[in-house]
Amino acid sequence: MNSSSSVGSPDESPLPPQRAWRYLLIDQGLIAIFVNFAINWGIAWGVFRDMETVPLQGERSIAGDTFATCWMLPLISCLIVTALTRNEIRKGRIPPHREWTWPSPLLARLARNVPLRAALWGLAGAFVLAPIALKALELTGVESLPLQRFLLAKATFASAIGIFFCPFHAWVALHDGVSRQLT
Repeated sequence: MNSSSSVGSPDESPLPPQRAWRYLLIDQGLIAIFVNFAINWGIAWGVFRDMETVPLQGERSIAGDTFATCWMLPLISCLIVTALTRNEIRKGRIPPHREWTWPSPLLARLARNVPLRAALWGLAGAFVLAPIALKALELTGVESLPLQRFLLAKATFASAIGIFFCPFHAWVALHDGVSRQLT
């Protein structure tokens, strides 16, 4: 870390300064666990509250909810976390970091295009993460869950996804090149 740099100036070291680590690990890591848990518990309660048990398959089911969570959480977290990170940079609370050198101009454009990046992470969640999660459920032999157990499982699963995606999206926003223009 360059101790002579001000909060708003880009840090050229390969690792984020201490205040950026705190932002990544605490604000976008630990705090995101609780936020994702509460939001996803509430969403599931709103959708499934009239059911005593939630079946694995069907119109309103564990499988459908798992697919939706794997699709929407990476997408929405990219949009929200990128905006929050850029706001923290704009306010001078954390410095932007040096821009990554991308192996192709296409990847560089993708890094700066937040809606497209979010859509691609949503698709990756839906078509990579969801099948893995659904296969794991199938292998456990779960056919249905009592509502309260489902709510706990769904909120915990969303928190587990969020603990990866929220800090990751913040890390990308620190390095996307757009953040340097905010200071």
